[in-house]
Order: sequence, then structure tokens, then C-alpha cells
Amino acid sequence: AVVPLVALAFTFEGGAAQDPEGKPGVAQMLSRLLDEGAGPYGSDAFQERLAARAIELNFTVGPDALGGSLKTLVRHADEAFELFRLALAEPRLDPDAIERVRGQMIAGLRYQQNDPSAMASKRFFKEAYPGHPYGRPTQGTVEGVEAITRDDLLAYHRAAVAKGRIKLTVVGAIDAERLSNLLDRTFGGLPE
Repeated sequence: AVVPLVALAFTFEGGAAQDPEGKPGVAQMLSRLLDEGAGPYGSDAFQERLAARAIELNFTVGPDALGGSLKTLVRHADEAFELFRLALAEPRLDPDAIERVRGQMIAGLRYQQNDPSAMASKRFFKEAYPGHPYGRPTQGTVEGVEAITRDDLLAYHRAAVAKGRIKLTVVGAIDAERLSNLLDRTFGGLPE
């Protein structure tokens, strides 16, 4: 039997290369915070709603894109796309979530300082792209991540998460009309 799934992959143009000067890591931090509470749901409640329906929602960042994926059973598509909409349009960016993610990022960066391949990669990009955003680490730096404020995250979110910047692909057991309605609801409220 075919499992009736829907899977969506998306990118918004503009990734870590858009991080503000002196604060590498803003895009990375935002990508980790989008599913840490949105709309009426705090972090735990949001994660519980995803888990209760086995909805997979992931966000990632590269130098030129903020992207991710959504996977759900067709029967949970309405709720899945609504949670996705909330994460994109109304991330809460609660202070406790910001501090928790900041701590995780700094711990990861400190760990990388002892990892030869991570250090070599960082050095390569710095030397290959001197003075260019591509030369800055996508994951940020300890100093940069320590300096990021909620306002930095909000400004990056306003700049990056917009209708005119998105590309997406959807596959699965869903007809075009239902999918069109879901996509209109999900992205229709985003700024141009």
C-alpha cells in the first residue's frame, strides 16, 4: 500500500551571507528558532503539536538561502501547513528560546575549535573569500553569536522571509487544488 505522504522542500534567497557585519550567525540562529515557538504556541507546545501528528519540519541555512522541508501524512496536511505558516510568519523568538539556542550554538562553536577539519574549512573560506560574506562562517563565531540581539533576528526575518524570495517543490498524494489552497494559506500573508 502507498503511504499517503506530502513532502515539501523550500528555500528563501538570502542566507548567512546577509548576516550583519560583526554578527555572523544571525541566519543560523533564526533557522534554529523558527520551530521553537510560533503564534500562540510556546516552544514545548509547538514541538508537541508536530510530534503528535508525526510532522517533520526542518529549517537550514547556507550562504545564500534559508531553507528546509516539511513532511506529513496527507490526513494531517491542514495542521502541518498551518504550523509551517506560523513558524514562517509568526515566530515568537521568546527570550528563553533565544538564550537556549545561543548556548547550543556557542557550545558547538567551542567544540569545533578543537576539530581540525572544521578549523581547516573555516580557514579555507576566510582565505578564499577575504573581506567577502562567503569568508564568514555560516555557523557564526562565539563573539558574533554572543552579540546577536532579538532585534537582529527580527530584522533578518523581515528581510529574508518574503513571498518574492521563495522557491519550493512539493511531491505527494495530494491534488493540485488542495495543494494550491494550502500554499496560498501558508505563504499568502508573508510580505512581498
